[in-house]
Amino acid sequence: ALTLLNGPTFIEAARATAARVLATAAKSDAERLVTLTKTCLSREPSTSELRLLQTLITEQREVFNSNQEQALKVCQSSAPPDCSSVEFATWVVASRVILNLDEFISRE
Repeated sequence: ALTLLNGPTFIEAARATAARVLATAAKSDAERLVTLTKTCLSREPSTSELRLLQTLITEQREVFNSNQEQALKVCQSSAPPDCSSVEFATWVVASRVILNLDEFISRE
């Protein structure tokens, strides 16, 4: 699990996924989280999953707002031009969480 979470390929995939989600017409965090989940898991998140993911988004925004250098480190200059490094880094973290789920990695 840690190899997947920290592997360069998965981090790059999370950056690309975050950019894709941020480029959609979704305006709210909830809409973007539904888009992220549908894109990666082919289903909508449950109410509890959505609540947990919204908490993650809120907490990560706070972390990156208080530590802009960390946000830039996560982004690695790959943030879309119309998106702040804090916002992009927040969505990269959310994407990494979804991409590291067993449901995403394994097929039954």
